Formats: sequence, structure tokens, C-alpha cells
Amino acid sequence: MGSPSQPLRGVGHSISPLVHFLRRYSWHCGALVVLGVTQSVALAAPVQITPGNALDFYVADDPSAGLVCRKGDAGDIEVGKVRDLRFIVRGSARTQRARFKAKLREVRASNHPSKRRSAALRSRIRMLNECIRALSRGQIAPMEDPVRCADLNGDRVLDSNDHLEFLRRFFGGQPDADFNQDGRINSQDYFDFLSALERPELCDGVATPTPTPTATPDPDAPSQNQCNDGVDNDGDGAIDQSDAACGRGRDREDGFLTECQDGIDNDGEGRIDSADPSCHNPQVPYEVYPVAIGSVPDRFACDCASGADAGCIPGDDANAGTSAAAPVRTFERLRSMFGTLPAGSTVGFCRGGVFTVTGSDRWVNFNCREDDPCTIRDYTPPWASGDEGKPKVISPSRSAFAFEDGGNADHDEGYVLINLELQGAGIGFGVRAYNDADGIYISDMDIHGFDIGVALQGSNTLNPGADAISVRAVLRNSRITNNVTQGFFGGGHWALIEGNYFESNGTRYILDHNIYVSGGTGMKIIGNELYRSAMREGQCQGVSLVGHGNIANLTIEGNLIREDIGAAAQTCWGIAIDTGYASAESFPGLVIRGNTVLNVGNQSIGCTACSDAIIENNVVIQMQPFGGTQITAPNRAPGSSDAPTERVTIRNNSVYIGESGGTAVVNSAPGAVVANNAASIAAAASCGATALNNGVCHRRGAEGVDPQFMNPAAFDLRPASASSALVNSGNQELASIEDHSNLLRDSQPDVGAYEFIE
Repeated sequence: MGSPSQPLRGVGHSISPLVHFLRRYSWHCGALVVLGVTQSVALAAPVQITPGNALDFYVADDPSAGLVCRKGDAGDIEVGKVRDLRFIVRGSARTQRARFKAKLREVRASNHPSKRRSAALRSRIRMLNECIRALSRGQIAPMEDPVRCADLNGDRVLDSNDHLEFLRRFFGGQPDADFNQDGRINSQDYFDFLSALERPELCDGVATPTPTPTATPDPDAPSQNQCNDGVDNDGDGAIDQSDAACGRGRDREDGFLTECQDGIDNDGEGRIDSADPSCHNPQVPYEVYPVAIGSVPDRFACDCASGADAGCIPGDDANAGTSAAAPVRTFERLRSMFGTLPAGSTVGFCRGGVFTVTGSDRWVNFNCREDDPCTIRDYTPPWASGDEGKPKVISPSRSAFAFEDGGNADHDEGYVLINLELQGAGIGFGVRAYNDADGIYISDMDIHGFDIGVALQGSNTLNPGADAISVRAVLRNSRITNNVTQGFFGGGHWALIEGNYFESNGTRYILDHNIYVSGGTGMKIIGNELYRSAMREGQCQGVSLVGHGNIANLTIEGNLIREDIGAAAQTCWGIAIDTGYASAESFPGLVIRGNTVLNVGNQSIGCTACSDAIIENNVVIQMQPFGGTQITAPNRAPGSSDAPTERVTIRNNSVYIGESGGTAVVNSAPGAVVANNAASIAAAASCGATALNNGVCHRRGAEGVDPQFMNPAAFDLRPASASSALVNSGNQELASIEDHSNLLRDSQPDVGAYEFIE
């Protein structure tokens, strides 16, 4: 397929048309077989063309998106004539040509006859025509090694079981988790696996995905089946509460809703569920973060700009900065020193000091490692009296801390940022991770006044060894306030946003948010407080916690999301993980658990394109003077290419609606389960699906049994006494395992978010 030992044979090209071709379409290549080096040409593409290498152009399934490259190094081009060049495609040239022509028709049809074609549209049409002509001339050859098949368990069906099998191998570090066979196990393998799973026609002889068959109930099981894990643990012929593991594995018979996501059947019972004694999600060792935080700096800086402590004594950039008694002075001097320090080093800003960002905002050190990170933090200077505040970094014209190397992306990792105050001027980022910066730990920060407080974003063109997404980033115990558009923005694999306070982030209608996640796998948003989202004209105007894009296994748990009475417009939603882009979106494995949502707009909790989702143990109170839907799936109409909303479980939530209208719970997703929810609502409101499966819904003054919530005015929806209609009334099979307070439910679970405690 074009290696140094087996170069591709094709039509010769001179370098000038190739350079023009690459620049014109922004296509990025790997390496080229070059014969007769005679000239050097600089090209801003991630390639190095040297004698003895091979060119591999991989054509994407959507050619309008450009050609996808798998190999190559950064640098300038040194070439003369390029004689061995072909494009490589997945599938036959005939098949690919048909795809290109179909795409060309689609692109042309997208432009209204009365409108002039844009430059971007003309460029896409030229690209497609170029591919079609190249195929016709025989310049595009099929790949000799087709895409690896996603049928990992060998059952000749591509389905969620293959996904679990891949996760088991991937997180177990098994060699065959190198799905794309590039010699590395990284996030690209995960993306390539998902691509293969979604395109079964690329795997010869494998059927299209079909649902896993539902297990047949045991005909001898008692009518009151008390366990639904599908396993007769004690061998008595019945699947019931007497089974030793019953009550721990409350997953569905079809294998979709599991309480465990590690992909491992630890106890060998044939199911992956919470009955497995070692069940856990090993994707991120949150409990061990950070690996290390440097306490004593190796380099010191102290500046005393306006607003510094009265006793502040500035350093001098002529100093070596190796002692607190003789620090350097400026932000820029400390930043420039940081980049050459060894792994595990620490640099410090003096408490009580004020620093101004005047040079670059990029903090990059390729020596740092996740297991031996570099720390940027505060220190107490010799002149301190003990009442000094955090070091304050003011950025008047850019970001404050950008963990990103310039140009093409090179992998870097292992940064700790702790105990600083960052102040912006309405532009840039307080903290930004970009260009494959992994393992970033941000804690105890005050970040305010930027365009975006904290961002985890993608990358420029990738150099070898880099991927396009941040991995294992942590934002913890920080205040993110008064940023112009977003408090947190972006996404990453196994990122953690925990214990932070977000307030007054965003200024635009609908578009701005306290937290906006947009992609990744295994993210967790836990124990944060979100308040006053997208404030405009004295009212919250945008969703406080929103997610769009493609996000797998997102967990939103234990957060407090609140607004003031009269200070929330109807566009001020609480939690919305739903579709917002023109491209395909999906949110498999979504968990929204144990949150408290108070007085937001016309939707408190909702999702769309969410499959195998769990919404449980949430407390929702709505006392705004307008109606709305408190918990709903789907919460909006999806696009034609979005994933379906299906197999959503809404259980053990408690809802209180004041005197307005609206609906407590709505669920129209196929395969949905609604159980054990409790609601007390105004007579003008509707129960919706709340009463299903032992649910309790009381329309005050109209119908239903009063659930006797403790004190809704004080946001307390616990059962007031043992005589409450909620106590011991839940559906045992469908109950959540723990309640809103993380207490285990007993064998007679209560309805609503709380188990009653005497």
C-alpha cells in the first residue's frame, strides 16, 4: 500500500502542481516516495517529503471534507519530481467514484438556483470533480488492507456488545486494542472503531446492526418478580429477590442499561452489571488526581502592579529566580523559563502580587508528564504578613494560560495550575487546552472577565503521535464567573468538572451558558453549582448546562442549578443534552443523576439523541410564573442524521410545580422506562408520564394523593413522615440503587428521589 519497500506505481507529477493541489484544498498528506531531490519548497502542511518515504493519501468517505492522512512528519518539503503517487481509498475505485458523484449531486443541489455559489461551495465542487477525474484516470487505487472489522466478538453482528468488547480491550491495554494498527493505543483507535461500527459495509460479510434479543422471562418465576438482572443466582428456577446478587444488577434484559461500564463480566455470570464484585468504571482514576502537586517552587516570580498588596516587593528579571528572596519579576520571564524545566518542576507567583500578561500566553513544556507533572501555583513571599490573597494575573489583550504549542499539534501533557486569580478584559480564555495537551489539573482558581473561562478544544493539523482531543483534564474547586460567552466550553475524553462555582457566564440570548460540553467520552460533571446563566436584561436567557455534538458516557451528577424567581426567561433551561448542530449528533450512555434544579425556564432536564440514558434521583422545583416541562426525553425534534432517542429510563425523580402550568414528566422515546417518580403540581399543570410504574402525581386541588413533601418552599422534597404515600411504594424491579443522598434503597424502595429515614 505504498511503503519504502513497496512504493506505489502511478502517474508522475512535478512538485509544483502537488504543492498547489495541497494548498488549494487544504489536504494534508503523509510522506512521499521521492526520486532525485533537487529543490526545497516550504509548505504549511504536516508533511516531510524525503527520499525513501511513501505517500499515503487516504480518501475520506465524505470527500468534501478533504483527504485524511494517517502518516507523516512535520517540516519543509525537499523534493524534485514525485513519480510514485496514488491516492488510496477504502473500497473499490468504482464504488468510491459512485460515492463521489452522489456527493457532488448533493452538494450542487444544496445551492438554490437563484443564489450565487459561494467560494466554499465552488471549492467543494472542484474537490469532488478532481477526485472523480483521478479515479477515472486510474490514479486512485483501493486499499490493500480494508478497514478492520468492528465485529470484535465474532457473532457477525455489529452492535453495542462489540462496543463493550472494544472498551474492555482498550482500557485493559490489550495489544489488539490498536484498532488502526499504527503501533499505538490511543483515542484514534476509538474513533476508528466507531467509524467501522457505523459503516458495516466496510466489513465484508458482517450483518448490519440488529438489537440484541431480549431474554425470555423464566416461566416459573413468581408473578411479583423482584429482580430483573436476568440471572437465577441461586438456581431455584426463579429470578427473584432471593437471588444473592439481586438488587445490585438492575440492568435491562437486552444488555443496554448497565450499572457498570467497564465492559468486564467479573463474576462470570454472563452479564456485565453491578453484581460483578469489581464493577467500576476504570476509564479515569479521578480519585487519584492529581498525581502530584509541587509545593516548593523551583522558580519564583513577584510583581507588584496596581492592586498588589501594600507590602509587595517586586523581583527583578535579571535574577535567576531560583529563590523566594531573589525572584524574577514579570509573567513573561517566568513563562519563558517554564518551557525548559525538567519534569516535576514547579514555578510560583507570589501571593499578594499582581502580574500582567504582556508577551505570549502559551505555557508548554514537553518534559512534563502526567505521572510527573509540572506545577504553576502560588507561594508565600518573605515579605508577607499572612493575609495576602492569591496571585492575580491580569490579561488585558489575550488569554492568560494557553496549554498549546503553536502551529501543528504535538502531544504534550502533565500540567497543574492551582491557587491563582485570573482576570480578563472580555477576550480570550482564562485557561485553554489545545493541540493535544493532556493530563491538565486545574484547581482552586478564580477565573473571571474573559470571553471563555476554561476551554478544552481540538487541534490544528496533527503531527505524528498527536490526537485531536484533550484527555484526562480536571477542573476542580474553582470559581468561574462573569465571562462574556461561556464559563466552561469544549470537551475531552474522561474530563472531570467537579466542585466548581459558575455564575453569570454568558451575555447572549440562547447561545451562552455556564457549562457547554461539545464532545468526548466518559466526561463527568459532578457537584458543581450553576447560577445566573447568560444574564441579559436582568434575566437568565440561556441553558445553564448544555451539551451538543457527540458525547459518549457523559455523567451529570449532584449539581445544583438554580435561578431566582422572576430572573429566568423561558429560554433559561437547566440541563439540556441535545442536538444543536447541522451534523449528526448522539449521546449514548448519558446519566443525569442526583441533581437539584430550581426555578429555571420552561425545561429543567431534557435530552435528545440520547440512547441507553438514565435520568434518576433528581429534584426539580419550578416556581416561576410560567409553565414548562420539567423532565423530558426527547426534548426537541432531532435532525435527520441524529441518533434516535431510545431506551431512556426516568426513575425516582421528585418534581414540584408551584402555581404555574406545565408538565412534570414527558417521555415518548421507544423502549422507555418511567417508574417511581413523585410529583406535586398545580391544578393547571399535567402529570404526563409521572404516574407510570408506581409513580405518584398529585395535582393539588384536583386529583391524586398528596406525596407529603417535607417543605417545598425550602426546596426540601423528602417524604415528611412514614405515612407519606411515597414510602415503601416503589416498583422494586425498576428502582434506582441509591437515592438522592447516595443512601442505598432497601428491599421496599420509596417513590421519589429520597428514601425515608426514621
